[in-house]
Amino acid sequence: MTVRVALNGFGRIGRNIFRVLYDREDIEVAAICDVATPEQLVYLLKYDSISGPFREPLEIVNGKLSALGRLIPFVEGKKPGDVSWRRYDVDIVIEASGRYRSRDVLEKHLE
Repeated sequence: MTVRVALNGFGRIGRNIFRVLYDREDIEVAAICDVATPEQLVYLLKYDSISGPFREPLEIVNGKLSALGRLIPFVEGKKPGDVSWRRYDVDIVIEASGRYRSRDVLEKHLE
């Protein structure tokens, strides 16, 4: 069974987690949530100043990230609870924004 993961925040933390997970077969990145545009996010992933260039081709197809033949939707939300993760059939939300740290705020991802 593949675990479907959403990344809430696609800054330094979210992009590094994506690099670790993107080619795993047991974990699938199901959605990426950030306030930046898909074009900005893909550019930052492709040309990371610390991790170096991304090792696989990346592109945007119909507003989604295309990586290894998978289409990963970009969604916009500013805080936990802004996105209905059920819509993306997500099992786990990784809070990668670095902004939200308390249990009561993070539980809004579950609601």
